[in-house]
Amino acid sequence: MGASENVVAAVWCSAGIGWGVVTVLFFPLDGALREGLILMVVCAMVVLSVKVLHSSRRATLAYATPATLISAVSLLATGDPMRVALALLLALFLGLILYGLSRRHRAYETAIVTRMENDRLLGELASTERSLRASIEKERLILEVDHVGIAIVRDDRFIRCNRRMEEIFGVQRNGLDGQSTQVIYPGDAAWRESLAVIYAHLANNGSHTEERLFRTGEGGSVWCRYQGQLVDRINPAQGPIWVFEDLTKQKRAAERVVASAAYAAAATAKTNDANERLAEALACVPDAFALFDRDNRLVLCNDEYCKAMPGNATEAMLVGKTFEELLLSSLDESLPPSHKRDPAGWVKLVMTNHRSSDAEDWIYEAGDGRWWQVRERRTADGGMVTMKTDISHLKRSEEEVRHLANHDPLTGLPNRRLLDDRLTQELNMAERSGRGVGVMVIDIDRFKVINDTHGHELGDRVLQAVAKRLGATVRRVNTVARLGGDEFIVVLPELRRASDAVRVANKILQQLAKLILIARHSFSVDASIGIVVYPTDGTDAEILLRSADAAMYRAKSGGTGGVEFVTNLPQQHELALH
Repeated sequence: MGASENVVAAVWCSAGIGWGVVTVLFFPLDGALREGLILMVVCAMVVLSVKVLHSSRRATLAYATPATLISAVSLLATGDPMRVALALLLALFLGLILYGLSRRHRAYETAIVTRMENDRLLGELASTERSLRASIEKERLILEVDHVGIAIVRDDRFIRCNRRMEEIFGVQRNGLDGQSTQVIYPGDAAWRESLAVIYAHLANNGSHTEERLFRTGEGGSVWCRYQGQLVDRINPAQGPIWVFEDLTKQKRAAERVVASAAYAAAATAKTNDANERLAEALACVPDAFALFDRDNRLVLCNDEYCKAMPGNATEAMLVGKTFEELLLSSLDESLPPSHKRDPAGWVKLVMTNHRSSDAEDWIYEAGDGRWWQVRERRTADGGMVTMKTDISHLKRSEEEVRHLANHDPLTGLPNRRLLDDRLTQELNMAERSGRGVGVMVIDIDRFKVINDTHGHELGDRVLQAVAKRLGATVRRVNTVARLGGDEFIVVLPELRRASDAVRVANKILQQLAKLILIARHSFSVDASIGIVVYPTDGTDAEILLRSADAAMYRAKSGGTGGVEFVTNLPQQHELALH
């Protein structure tokens, strides 16, 4: 309850006490009938107060309780049976008043809760609609990548696949959509075994990488390296996105090389013809290949392995050196960024993996920016076959997919998904630091006129220019995002005063008002801006965005745009939580 309601309740409590005391001063009268008439007047005043004070339950109780109880206690003190009966009737009347007030109060509460729940449901519906549009756009952009196969999987079924995915598995267009993922596995047992491993890795790491032999739609087989990542780790039910790379040619070539290398290592005599055939086979291998003997010295390698070493290394320069010597000589180029301060730890890790006869394939980023996948297997005589595959292009594809999932394709600005993540982080930091966070919704005025007059291509270039100006106007720590259309969002962390947000908004309007020159056309852009401030106008990201959006529409409704500020605090007020 507010302080004003407490004052009203105190005033009415004094009035109730006054009525009760004045009534007692008339007692006793010549008969209980006259006293009953006076008490009926008191009861009528109480009923009238219920109607007058219907908006304040506390004030009504403060008046009715002393007005009736004082008279009831006075009547009980006489001991007269008739007056005792009047006192009981008066107490019963008070009980009915209290019961009626309780019922009315519950009705008010129910109405308020229903209204709030309806508002919440409408907000969730709008948020769901925006998320659905963002998801559809994200899937369209991801599926445009054509150098690797991409599949969106949910509930162990292919939801959508790009054309490259269908080419790898030899099916017609849309031939995998809606199918169970079992169709690309050699059998049901292999499918179920793979699902168990995939689910375990996705649950622990949110991603999974593996090489496996799959079945094509034509009954053949294809080797693929596939990598999966959950679309949303918080909501695994949305399923993973899978990236498939066809390794069939590399695998078959590697199998031929390994077979030839094992034969060469086991043979006691090598003919020149055999050496030539082995050299020809090694030249066909697209990966870096090396064969080490049982003493861990390099016996032979191909040109790709020499290219992976620093400088202009040749096979003659490398053969005869131990694996550790080769590792130390290439340490500057091969040392990953994660081990820049611990090269000894990196050497120990690599040597441990190399000595293990059953080591799994492992992936690392070299110091020169390349990504390598290393596969090592023991030969029959105790030697070691090493295969290194440059998977930098696959990593770039992963980064491209990740970027497309979090950024607007037209302007390169963060999209709604990345905006929600950053805004939530800023709100959490603001809660700990005691600072404010400003949220702006910016809408370009009359942008439809530009599209209708000059075409959508020129309109897109105007949006790109607006995005560039917004990024140049605000600080680097601020987030500028695009939700779609001509609507932009700016997040201002570490806000001390409400006026700081207004100052930034006016600066944005000044920069946007400057002429934009595109293809011999000039444009002067106006905007409508809605501003809210955390924690004054809300503590939840969705509420802040919805309030800022409403403020923007109020600014636009005036016809000339400008800035609409939601908060009721003075603009110079310090936004401190602690």
